[in-house]
Amino acid sequence: MMYREDDYWYGESQELGVQLLRISYVGNEASMLILLPNEITGLDTVLKKLAEGYDLLAELDKMYNTKVQVSIPKFKIETEIDLGEVLPKLGIKSIFNRGNSGLSKILNKPEEIYVSKAVQKAFIEVNEEGAEATAATG
Repeated sequence: MMYREDDYWYGESQELGVQLLRISYVGNEASMLILLPNEITGLDTVLKKLAEGYDLLAELDKMYNTKVQVSIPKFKIETEIDLGEVLPKLGIKSIFNRGNSGLSKILNKPEEIYVSKAVQKAFIEVNEEGAEATAATG
C-alpha cells in the first residue's frame, strides 16, 4: 500500500459521481488521474458516462490543490500498443506508405524512407514509495 499525506490536486464531481485525485510524477511532466466512485457499486455507471463522451477535461479545470491523505493499493501496469493500427485511425497514414511517405526530405538519401512499424510501451507502478511512470516509442 502507498500511504501519503501531501498536497494534491483534488476535486469532486456530483454529475459523474466520483472524487478525483491527480498525482504528479517526478518533474511534474506527467500525472496519474484517479477516479474514486462515490458508491461501492458506482464503477459501471462512471465507465458508462465516460464511454458516452462525458467531458472529463471540464472536471479537471474544477480541481484544486489541497492536503489529502491517500491510500492506494500496490499495482503495476505494462502496455504495448501497435501504433501502426492506431495512427491511421487518427489520420496519420502517409508515413507508413513505402512509395510516398513524405519522410525522404528528412535524410539526404535517394531511396524512399517510411515507417514500417511503430510501437509504444508504457509502464506505471504504484508501491510503498510512490508512483512511477515511463513510456517509450520505437
